[in-house]
This record gives sequence, C-alpha cells and structure tokens, in this order.
Amino acid sequence: MVFEPLLPPIDVPVANVAEYVLGECRRRADPDHAVLVDSASGEALAVEQLVALVRRFARGVRASGIRPGEAVCVFAANSIYYPFVAYGIVAAGAVCAPANPMYTPRELAHQLSDMGCRAIVVGDGLQDTVDEAQRLAGITLDRVWAMDETKSRCERSVFLVADAAASDADGGDGRIALDSEPPAPTATAYMCCSSGTTGRPKCVVLTHRNMIANAMQINAVKTLDLPTATGRKRETFLGLAPFCHAYGLSYVLHSAVMLGGRVVVMRRYSLEALLAAVEQHRITYAYLVPPIVNALSKDPLVDSRDLSSMHTVLSGGAALSPTLITTTEQRLPGLRVIQGYGMTEMSPAMTMLSTSHRRPASIGIL
Repeated sequence: MVFEPLLPPIDVPVANVAEYVLGECRRRADPDHAVLVDSASGEALAVEQLVALVRRFARGVRASGIRPGEAVCVFAANSIYYPFVAYGIVAAGAVCAPANPMYTPRELAHQLSDMGCRAIVVGDGLQDTVDEAQRLAGITLDRVWAMDETKSRCERSVFLVADAAASDADGGDGRIALDSEPPAPTATAYMCCSSGTTGRPKCVVLTHRNMIANAMQINAVKTLDLPTATGRKRETFLGLAPFCHAYGLSYVLHSAVMLGGRVVVMRRYSLEALLAAVEQHRITYAYLVPPIVNALSKDPLVDSRDLSSMHTVLSGGAALSPTLITTTEQRLPGLRVIQGYGMTEMSPAMTMLSTSHRRPASIGIL
C-alpha cells in the first residue's frame, strides 16, 4: 500500500539557517515590527534591530578568533537577547551549542568537553557554575561572554562583542550571514544534547539543512489548521519552551520567527506568570508541555484570567491523554489542543497534529 502525504513536497533551500529564518521574517513583517517581546518588562526588539544585532555579533564572534565549524556554548535562560546570540553564532559560520541553564557544573563540564566548545555565553547568575565546570573538565576558555540581560555593558558583555564590530556590520548587501557562499548541506549549525534517559546526554549534530527543513515542515502542517490559526494571520506566540532545547529552537526561534509573528518570551515558568502573559499580550498560539496543559485544565487560577485570545496549544515532550485534551478544551472554549512527537535527533519534529484533525488520541501526520 502506498501512503500519499497530505501536503505537497517542500523545496529546502541551501542556505545558512540564520540567513533563511531572518530573511523569511523580513519578507513577512515590517522593519519596525516587534518580533521579540519580554513578557514581564515589555521590552521589545524590532525586526531590523534584531537583524543588526545578529550581523554585529556574528562579526564579533569571527573577530574574536572563532573559526567556522567551531562550537560556542550558550548557557543561559530564555530572554529576548538569546535569539541574536544563537543566530549570530550560526551566521558567523560557527556552531551554536545550547546548554540547559539548570545543569550542574558536572553536567555542563560534560557538554563543554564532549562538544569541544571554544567559547561560552553565560546567563545572569550562572558564572559560578561555568567556573566549576571548567575546573572539572580541565579546560580554560579564554572567551567567556556575559549574556548581559540587563544591558549594563558589563565586562565581556555580548553587546560589547557586537559593538567591537559595529563599524563594518552592514556591508550594504542586506546579507546576514558572513560567508557569501551558503554552507554545505552537511555543515553543522547546532549541537544539541539528547535527554540522556539511558545515560549521559549525547551530542546531536544538526545541520543547516536539518533545521531549515524542519521549520518548513512545521509551518506546512500549520497551513492545514482551522481558518483562525497560524498561516491565515499573524500570530502572537508564547516563547516559554526552552531555547536551549531543540523544541524551543525549531518551533519558536525558527518556525515562529519565520512567520513574522511576535514571540513573547518568558524567562522562567510559573502558572501565574504564564496566565498574565497570555492576558496582557493577547497570545494566540502557545507551545507547552503536558504538566502545563494539565494545570490549564484544573488549576483555579485559570478562572481569574482572560485567555480568550489563545486559539491553539501545541504540546510536546510526552503524550497527552484524550481525556486531558477534552477537559482542557471544555474549560477554555475556542481553544484547540494538539500534540506532536519528536526527538532531538529529528531536529526535532517528527509528527504533528493539525487543529483541523479532531483526533485527540493522535500525535499527527508524519
């Protein structure tokens, strides 16, 4: 028996993933459109502000001596600055190696050694972990840059790295990636860690082509959604899924930004903060995990907030029961809860359900 796909084939371009994602965003959104918004402070980065930061940071990475193909670890929580750092590393031709900010020094030491990282970007409050990780790994990184979420221009700030290359940041050709030639299809863009359920987390090599293809596939499935869903209008996405994980990278930093929507970034999770963000920023589409969906179905806090803007929740990481899906949708009329299946090794989306397919027990189409 031959199974035909529901969607037409996609033509995956040969391109740097940062160049492609931001190019698609610029094509769909105005230069002053706020593409990244901090859920708590309301601080925002417009499309062209983001592009300028990416260009400058990419040049700063290259000027620091990082060569194409070398790995730079990003050890930080979600913030509106995380994307320009990740994109900038990739645009420089280097490899972005995101690390979970909850890692212990021993766990981080394993990643720094396993991936051969030449530099690290450190989030607020995490420097002690980095220092101990270097001691345990027996390495000394001479490029330790601060994510500098407060924009204080502190010593070794990523903004200072970007400022150092600001004079030649824009060559006038509109390009974002530094290299004029696109990377080979097998060139590495990211090195992410597997979940490590059967042992230590393992390094997973993800190419530019992997990540572009997966973002295109995710957005193609969205074209099957109900008329109110993504693909029909500009969405406001919840940026809670960790950017250090392939889920957050592919679904939020790639596919959502490609659509020219708005990503409301949360640094950390609490149900109260999530509900406030949905109400205040009128979030329409949220990428969540089963425990949060469970809270939406049961917690009394939900009744105190207006969540009517949110039409779709996509859950990943573990299976949702059909009962939980039905209960959540009944509590929040107008909401559709869908799920998918993936793994880091698949970049990560492997199957995904469309809101137009009312099969609560399904994890979607391949």
